[in-house]
Amino acid sequence: GNRIIQDTPQLTQVPTALMHSSPGNFSELLNTALTGQSTPILAYEPNSGGAHPLGSACGNPQNVMCASEISPVALKLFQAAYPLPNNGTVGQTYNNFTWTQATTDSTNQFDVRADFNLSQSDQMFWRGSYSKEGRTVTAPLGPIFDGGGTFDDGTFTNNGKNMVFSWNHVFTPTLINQARFGYDNGYFDWFGQAANNGTLDAQYGLGGLPPYNPALQNGGLPILQLGSTGAGWQTIGPPYFEPSPEHQNGYQIVDDVSKVLGNHSLKFGVSFQNIRYSAYQPGTGNGVYYFNGNLTSNPASSNHTGVGLADFFADQMAGGNLSQPAQSESGQWADAYYLQDDWKVSTRLTLNLGIRYDYTTAPIEVNDRQAEFNVVSGFNVAGGGVGQYILPNSQRSVPLAPLYTTALAASNISILYSSNRSLMNPQKLKFAPRIG
Repeated sequence: GNRIIQDTPQLTQVPTALMHSSPGNFSELLNTALTGQSTPILAYEPNSGGAHPLGSACGNPQNVMCASEISPVALKLFQAAYPLPNNGTVGQTYNNFTWTQATTDSTNQFDVRADFNLSQSDQMFWRGSYSKEGRTVTAPLGPIFDGGGTFDDGTFTNNGKNMVFSWNHVFTPTLINQARFGYDNGYFDWFGQAANNGTLDAQYGLGGLPPYNPALQNGGLPILQLGSTGAGWQTIGPPYFEPSPEHQNGYQIVDDVSKVLGNHSLKFGVSFQNIRYSAYQPGTGNGVYYFNGNLTSNPASSNHTGVGLADFFADQMAGGNLSQPAQSESGQWADAYYLQDDWKVSTRLTLNLGIRYDYTTAPIEVNDRQAEFNVVSGFNVAGGGVGQYILPNSQRSVPLAPLYTTALAASNISILYSSNRSLMNPQKLKFAPRIG
């Protein structure tokens, strides 16, 4: 058993007290002593291209948004998600919030082995191993609004177990056989702080996102990135690649035979291994919104312009992304064969001669939910080139979105269907000769 409890001080930035009490007031960004930047951070009216200072639409001072420009959905999220600063000087816009990342890690594991001598000619053993680890890592904005880093936030499980059985049988003093069977099973997952909360989207007025599925634990908010040059704030929402449950299991049969024949010590054997694994790991399963300050910036200026939080308030998103998650269930075989001869040519010379052959099948997804992109001729930024989007034959009846097929056609990418379910051709000439 192993127990780890660790607290790690962290530093990030959240909106200032003025931004809380007067939403849309970014006047502190004009003060370089508060931003740590070499020039003031100027914001402009959304989508004005830098033609009108932020606030000019209603006669407000520079960098003070008009109240009518602030989205009530954004304001509700902002007020609920962000705490007040607790570090630095009053009005400091960077490194103004300290928090403690609390990590707990609990692992239990054991191994058991039993040996049994059935007779002078038969020896057997069995070994089993088990390990279970649970780990939790807290986030800067708490269990609802999260803001933690990828693979460093939420709850983690790492469970593994395996066993092996071995049987040695001596047929004669010059002929021995060893047979082994092994099995392993692993379960590994990673879930966000609010993975079991399926009401947050509706609670904060967000729509168009995947429905909550308790079996997948895909609850929580989408990712909201509020970044801009010199004025970026702590991300709201879970990390990328959540939820992430993974399973794997496999078994292996191995048999080795040793035979002494005169001056030859022969060894030959086979190995058959079946590996199966599944994963559900969408990059942005709940979606991500990017508010990077571009929509309140002056594109012609080389100085700091634009404020991501102002873009967020104005509901001016620079971009977004939403994965279409699907469970992947794949498997493959890995087989091997070998023959070796240690030939004692004389008392002063022994030759080691052998050959090994490996064959690994291409992975097959059990529901044929996989595709391959094949570049026929080169692609470049300027366009051109020819490509192929290849699917298994069983997917012919699955409709593709017209928007997607139109985009493929516009990029000279044809859609093909293959009778090869794996969409790959395995290597068949993996011979390894040996001489010594």
